Amino acid sequence: MNHNRLVLFKNFRIGLLGACIDSFIESLKKYGETAKIYELNTKGNAWVSSFPTPNCSIKPIDPSGEDGDPDSLNGKTPLPTEENELTIDEDPSKFDFLGKGIDAGFRISKNSAVNTLTISPGLGILLCQAAASSRITKFNRKIHLSEMQTFKGVANNNPYPVLTIDTCREDNYENVLDMQRRLLGRPDHAPIHELELYLTAYLEYYGIEIPKIRDTHNDKTFSPPDFYEYYKIEWEKEFEQVKQQDRMIEDSSDKDNEETEESDILDPRKQELFKKIATITGQKIRT
Repeated sequence: MNHNRLVLFKNFRIGLLGACIDSFIESLKKYGETAKIYELNTKGNAWVSSFPTPNCSIKPIDPSGEDGDPDSLNGKTPLPTEENELTIDEDPSKFDFLGKGIDAGFRISKNSAVNTLTISPGLGILLCQAAASSRITKFNRKIHLSEMQTFKGVANNNPYPVLTIDTCREDNYENVLDMQRRLLGRPDHAPIHELELYLTAYLEYYGIEIPKIRDTHNDKTFSPPDFYEYYKIEWEKEFEQVKQQDRMIEDSSDKDNEETEESDILDPRKQELFKKIATITGQKIRT
């Protein structure tokens, strides 16, 4: 069984995000039809995680040293930089991604099925925003709050929302699911606005990152999430420490050079000794 996962990286917009999920679902269906020929099938799981904080990306060190990156976390610089992030975006296959956001995404994948795409609460918030602007985003998928489950290491081992989107390959089965939900007293789907409010409150309560992306490319009202602002403050503090260390090393080096030059100039006995040696040996002595 092929189990596909979609991990979304930076530079997405709400409209583009909805289109990506739509394309992913249609790809699952299309490849599923081909896989059935070989008695296989496809299912999917999707989630979002924020970088460079609270998650991080690392590049495994090449033992040969050919990649030229001495630090698996920061590359060639003492601190993470925008250049590092752009390098990761260009070729994410060369990096490993670590953090609670990544772990939680893998945990919920066990609930995915052939007719069910599982999504994380963070992605659920963004897709609620996409659905709320469906006239623009064209995203009209129904998001279901299927149940609450406990996952090891996620939300302090408290019940965690399991969100799903139907990926039925046949209309008849989709009708069966609708009837099943009605008989079980479950709503057809969660109201978009209420679901977004609930997921936001849940993540805030457990201190889990709440992702934010721009509505459009030219969105002037966008502000970075709080966890990034905290990270920025700490990064700037460390950056100033690194600059101070560099200045101290540079000043120390300059002082050593000055002392060496002054010693050579101010010690006439040393200069006289060199002259005598040169006279005896016939060789010029470098001072």
